[in-house]
This record gives sequence, C-alpha cells and structure tokens, in this order.
Amino acid sequence: MSNHEYVTNEFHEQLKRSQLSGNEVLVTIAGTIGRAGVNLSIEGRRLVAQLKRGNINQAIAIIRLNNKMLPLFLSAFLNSDGGQIQFSKFRHDFGTPNINTTELADIRIPLPPKIIQKMIVSKIIDFEKQILKAKVKCKKNEKKKSEIIT
Repeated sequence: MSNHEYVTNEFHEQLKRSQLSGNEVLVTIAGTIGRAGVNLSIEGRRLVAQLKRGNINQAIAIIRLNNKMLPLFLSAFLNSDGGQIQFSKFRHDFGTPNINTTELADIRIPLPPKIIQKMIVSKIIDFEKQILKAKVKCKKNEKKKSEIIT
C-alpha cells in the first residue's frame, strides 16, 4: 500500500461526514447502483474491523446501524434479489445512474431477531467459502484445459 496516494491527515479531519469508523455498511449510490459491503474482514468466524481510517466519496453512502441489525445481514439483504429489486425502483438513469440517500432510506429491510440474523449470516459465509473453493477449482480446470490444447 506504500505506493498509493493518500489524503493528508489535515484533509481527512476536515471530511468528518465521509470518515469511516468500522462496522458500517457501504452502498454504491452512483454509477453502479446498489452494491453493498461492510467495512469488515472475516477471519474464520471472527469479525475484525479492516479499515481503521478512511474516507468515501459522493458515489458511496455510509449506513451506520444501531444494535438491532448486523452489518453483514444488511449488506447481504441489499445484495440479494429483494434488495436489488428495490434499488431498481428508485434508480435514476439520466446522466450517471444514481439513487439519493433519501431514497436509500426508503428501502424496506426485513428485521428478524438478531439470533436469526446471525444464523443467516453464518450460512451466507459458508456459501461464500464454497463458492470461492468452486471458483478456484474452476480456474485450475480452465488452466488444465488450456494446457491440454496447447
């Protein structure tokens, strides 16, 4: 990361509303609409804040949650078919496609008990691991196929 450009500490301090603090859900609201992720990394089953300091730009919205919803649950829902259908209803396609933060707040999110959210997130993490393994195997098989041909 040493060869990347960074904003100065002074500039970072001036951008209070765009600062990342960890555990927030980040959602694209301009350009590619409705991609969501969490400012977390997953190590085994333990969640660890990945980015301690950082800023977003105007194409990304920060959603900071209370203790009723898990960030990974919200992110998974927003990325699901149910979330994406709602993004498509609010999407504006003139110029750069976008959705504003007021419309983002109008997206309806199911709120199961936290224990159910944890179970859902756990299953999603398991599926993501299986998908990653399958992608690695597929890439290896594509390479073998190419080697046979050449």
